[in-house]
Order: sequence, then C-alpha cells, then structure tokens
Amino acid sequence: MLRDRLMALVQPVIEGLGYELWDLEYAPGRGDGLVRVYIDATAGGLGATQISDALYGGTLTISRELDQKRFANGTGFDLAGYSSGKRNIEFQMDFAKTDDIVGSGSESDAWFSETAVDRFVRLAFTSTSIITGVTPYSWEIDMPLRYYTRADDAEGGNSVVQLTGHQFYQSATLGYAFKSIVVNKLTLAGLETATS
Repeated sequence: MLRDRLMALVQPVIEGLGYELWDLEYAPGRGDGLVRVYIDATAGGLGATQISDALYGGTLTISRELDQKRFANGTGFDLAGYSSGKRNIEFQMDFAKTDDIVGSGSESDAWFSETAVDRFVRLAFTSTSIITGVTPYSWEIDMPLRYYTRADDAEGGNSVVQLTGHQFYQSATLGYAFKSIVVNKLTLAGLETATS
C-alpha cells in the first residue's frame, strides 16, 4: 500500500520532467526511510522549518500545456518550431488540524491573506540504505509556492485541511521555479545506457 502511495507521488514528477518511471523499489524489511517536508516564509530559510506530526500526505502535479493552435494533419505532426505552453506545478498538502495549520499565525492564515503569501517548500526523501560510505540514497525537491486553494476533508477518520499551492518563478533569490536533486549510484555511463 505504501509503495502505491509513493508511486502516485513520484510518477507524475518524473513524467512531468520528461522521463519514464520504470519501477519504485519498496523493501519494508530493510529499515525505515525518511520523508521530510519543510515550509518556510523566505527563500533564505528553505529547509529550516520542518513540518512535524501534521502532514498526512500530499500530491505533487506537474503538467504542461500544448500550443492548441498547432494541429496534426494527414502528413503527420511536424515538431519543428513547435513550442509548448506554460508548465504548471501544484502541490496539495493534507494537514492535521494543529495550531501550526489552523488558528492565528498559521498556514491557513497565510492562505486567507488578502494577497498571495510566498511559501518555500522542500520535500526531502532519505533512504536508510547507504550508497557508499555514509551517503544514503536521497531525493530533494525545492519549489516556491503560493497558496490558492483550501478545503476541509478527512483522512482515516480525522479532520484535515487541504492547502494547495502553485509554483511561481522567484528570480530575486532562488532563480528557479522547481529544483530536483537525486542522489543514487547510477553513473553517467549507466544513465546513457538506460536512455538509449
């Protein structure tokens, strides 16, 4: 069940970047992996404020619009000069109703603000399996978000708040709208073999 939930979270990200996810290994007997979520108010604080005992889950969606004015005709579809539309990155988080999430000065307060409030999010996945020495397999995703949608729901019989943020380009300090770093033991030669 956890493997399916991880696949649902990881696969859209991989495919949104133009890659294909072949498999996701989940071996429950080998130790506990860690998934951490950080939400900060400034880009400089990215990775400093960990959300603890509040996040039930989340859905990361990456999509790209196509230029609707270009159509395939009887001779095929010519990609020369083709441009795709804008990329949309959205992260929906399902939170328990804790003081950090609802109430005065909470994440819900940021959502209810008259103007969109910037949030800087890091998802950090760390395996207990070691590649070499003390370096574990890991994956970090960083993105600036602004909350636009709030909904109330339930997870396992508990009330939750769903906050959905949309990425934006934060040129002043980050210079990116989405960053993903994977640490594994795949070599450049292995990567070339895998893609050919």
